[in-house]
Amino acid sequence: MARRRSAQGHKHRRVVPVALLLLLGACSTLPRDHGAAPGTPPRHRSIDFISHNADPFYRFNKEVFAFNNHLDRFVLKPTARAYVRVTPLPLRVGVTNVFHNFDETTAMVNDLLQARFKRFAIDLGRFVVNSTIGVLGLVDVATPLGLRAKHQDFGMTLAKWGVHSGPYLVLPLLGPSDVRDAFGLGADWYTNPTNYLQNSDTQWGLLGLEVVNTRAQYLNSTNILRQAAGGDEYDFVREAYRQQREYQLSDGNPPPPPPLP
Repeated sequence: MARRRSAQGHKHRRVVPVALLLLLGACSTLPRDHGAAPGTPPRHRSIDFISHNADPFYRFNKEVFAFNNHLDRFVLKPTARAYVRVTPLPLRVGVTNVFHNFDETTAMVNDLLQARFKRFAIDLGRFVVNSTIGVLGLVDVATPLGLRAKHQDFGMTLAKWGVHSGPYLVLPLLGPSDVRDAFGLGADWYTNPTNYLQNSDTQWGLLGLEVVNTRAQYLNSTNILRQAAGGDEYDFVREAYRQQREYQLSDGNPPPPPPLP
């Protein structure tokens, strides 16, 4: 039973191949706060037990990175292509909306843990409207009503509490992460309603559908991303992930770029 729960703890919406997180990170390339004036308080107080830019697990990370790439090339990508061929686009959009609706429960819990009560009310409104009028989330009714989604996870809550990100870490199947966010995955598992289904086959079926459906959204982007990486995909993914997290942690308002020398 303990092993089974441990395995289920990895069921998370970020169970996606490296190529997907590469895309997400590349969409939010932001500068770091290296040029802040002396005495300026940081946006997030942190427990600095290791440099933010350090990669002490480099060898391990490279091995896992290669494993994830092979898994994507030989399993996930071909499966996603087959899924696209047999599944109409409107149905794929509906499936995506359903999984996003499940994620609203995770966002709501973390809103409360961060004392973001206004954001909690918005996410609660999204979940209620999409679960009822939107037929269990198949249709995103909330966004046209002005209730826009905003990602939240327990890793972001830990950052709010002052926990530093720690070293960069590549997880099997899950892809880019860090020590703090890896711990956050376990907490987020308890907030997703699909993990409380009685039938384990249904749980794993939904997880597989989510992974394949997510991968299918980026089938046309993989080659472009590899070209952007310039032959060094590992470093590109690492920096893209870090900058994506900085964007999320700063609530979309990153610090200004450092002054030119």
